[in-house]
Amino acid sequence: MKRLIPVASLGLVLATPVHARGQAPADPALPPATSNTPVVWVVTTDGQERKGRLVSFTPERLIVQVGKINQTIKTAEIARVDTTDAISNGIKNGAIAGAVSGGLFFAVLIGSCEDDCGGGEVVAAGVFGVGFYTLIGAGLGAWFDHLVDGRRPIYTRTAPSSGLSVSPILGSQRKGIALRWSW
Repeated sequence: MKRLIPVASLGLVLATPVHARGQAPADPALPPATSNTPVVWVVTTDGQERKGRLVSFTPERLIVQVGKINQTIKTAEIARVDTTDAISNGIKNGAIAGAVSGGLFFAVLIGSCEDDCGGGEVVAAGVFGVGFYTLIGAGLGAWFDHLVDGRRPIYTRTAPSSGLSVSPILGSQRKGIALRWSW
């Protein structure tokens, strides 16, 4: 009997459910939105648009800080979510425009030359011009991209298909046609 009490106590301790301790708290504290938190535009199914900083998202909800207030939006109500586009696309587009401008400068420089234009100096000036215009274009592209609120969609709800769909049922035990009607 003396051995039965410690064994029974150990059995009760080991048999206690531990899954309750592993669950998240019912209302977790949300982290504050900072300047590093992405800016999002949320368009709901009724056409409303909210611009704010993304605080949290789960499969059931999206929390956006609009001003100083956190707004919870159910995923079922979201039609589209956009975020700011990367500044790198402005740099890339500006660099391309600058390189084209520099190439045109080089073409005009070569076209204005007569028989012998000094050879290496013209080529060096053309290469310098292409590089200079490319750098200026990249800088201007980054600046303009920073000034403009460019959007890039990160989520778009797909409309459910409506109508009648027909698919075959083929199996070793069953054969037939499956009809699905949705609206």
